[in-house]
Amino acid sequence: MESLLDRLLQPVGRETFLKDHLGTGALHIKGSPELVRDLMSWEELSRLLSMSSIWSPFTLRVYMDRKPVPVNEYCSTALSPTQEEIQRPDSVKVQALVRRGASMVLNDIDKHNPALRAMANALREMTGGQVQANLYFSMRQRQAFGPHFDCHDVFAVHCCGVKTWHIFEGSEDVPVRHPALAKDDETLIRDAGRPSAIYDLRPGNLLYIPRGRYHDALASANGAVHVTFGVTMPKPLDLMSALWQCAVMN
Repeated sequence: MESLLDRLLQPVGRETFLKDHLGTGALHIKGSPELVRDLMSWEELSRLLSMSSIWSPFTLRVYMDRKPVPVNEYCSTALSPTQEEIQRPDSVKVQALVRRGASMVLNDIDKHNPALRAMANALREMTGGQVQANLYFSMRQRQAFGPHFDCHDVFAVHCCGVKTWHIFEGSEDVPVRHPALAKDDETLIRDAGRPSAIYDLRPGNLLYIPRGRYHDALASANGAVHVTFGVTMPKPLDLMSALWQCAVMN
């Protein structure tokens, strides 16, 4: 049976994608809304958000105009199963922030949705990398993130609304995420350079961005939703870390 990944990659196909596009440049593939109907919908998003016990300040984050919202502004104190006090996202606070234009990011969402999990598994099989799925909900003309790059390959599947993506000229050849190498917003904007491509993503569209390529996105309609599947390929630093762990243990 043909997988959702195969349908989203049409008419390029897996073989051509791996040979000509993986790790080389951005690729926008247009598809129909029917492709993502079972992947994510408003009803499914509402269902997941209603499951308050699965979310924490680490798995549900809120951003306003490129800045993270402090945890105490969208979370309330709750009791864990062991009766310890913890912070948990408060639906009333989150909804109030969303009405003001805030964006939500739901991390590791493939753990809670079979269709997303199947998509992640298909990408893992195709690329051989580790895969994590995060959902992004954005309001019109309000950005969660400015120009930036990722240390993993990005497969963005658009599910609801319309969002405009900018792919910039700038790229990091060997992107590494480490506090010592972090850049401030001004430096990121400077290093991103000028836009080299602009894509309007609609439901059923797939956008691939190789790791290190600068990009950003801006919703052009309220309630734009996409799911990003981040694919992390093994790197030399991973081998060095594994060898160090082995040395320490032995």
